[in-house]
Amino acid sequence: MALLKDFVAAVDLHGIWLAVRPLYERETDRLHDPLSHMIVATNLYLKMPASTEGGRRFVVVIEPMLSPHLVNARIYGTDYVVVLSPVDGKIQMTDVRHVYLHYVIEPLLEARANAIDRTQRS
Repeated sequence: MALLKDFVAAVDLHGIWLAVRPLYERETDRLHDPLSHMIVATNLYLKMPASTEGGRRFVVVIEPMLSPHLVNARIYGTDYVVVLSPVDGKIQMTDVRHVYLHYVIEPLLEARANAIDRTQRS
């Protein structure tokens, strides 16, 4: 642990973060409205109410240091996380929507797993 502390101090990691933090905040602010619009439009299309299902989360992380066309999605228990980098101030909304659809639809399928099994057997 001491080695890590020495490294952080030697490269002034905190100073680097303070220098790039405004960039992260600008990108997040710029993309907030398009992401919110996509989620609302998808919910309207699916005729789903906007809700926060007890303890479930859909999180989009903007990381400008990633490869520009890379979209990384992970599911950690009930948390659906998408990490991506904007290209020219825009993100690949279709990829984010794809993960969001999984977030919305998978609990519906799990809740009806027995009924789905019965229909597949007959």
